[in-house]
Amino acid sequence: MEHSALPFAFFFLAEYGSILLISTLTAILFLGGYLIPFLGHGAPFFEALSLGVKASAIFFIFIWVRASYPRVRYDQLMVLCWTHLLPLSFAFFVLVVSLLVAFDITPISPIDSGPDYIAKDLVSALTTIKIVPNTTEEALVRVRSSSSIGFLLQMLFAI
Repeated sequence: MEHSALPFAFFFLAEYGSILLISTLTAILFLGGYLIPFLGHGAPFFEALSLGVKASAIFFIFIWVRASYPRVRYDQLMVLCWTHLLPLSFAFFVLVVSLLVAFDITPISPIDSGPDYIAKDLVSALTTIKIVPNTTEEALVRVRSSSSIGFLLQMLFAI
């Protein structure tokens, strides 16, 4: 009795199972999940059918694209990732941070925004955990008057 093909079959099952999982998550996150287009909520059977149809369509497109293009060798994939995708992701990271700084877009709410709030919060956090032992109002004034990058440098080195 031969069992040598069973692990190979498990690899294929795991691969197609992960494709099905990603297709279902994509349908839930980006296509409205179980909601029926233009109708909203309906009977539970039709909602489950809607999710199944959306996930099956994504699964079909995934397999179709995968079968249409030749397989990339592992060394070619590593070269692509290290020489193209990693520098591109770093460039986009720098771009997003630059845009956030240039247009003063921060994830802090408008009530809590501004260098005064950030400086007070940072100074109080640093004194609480005893990184900056003697923080005075004079140090807060110096931090408030500096730029956003300068106040971080001041907090780390000058206070």
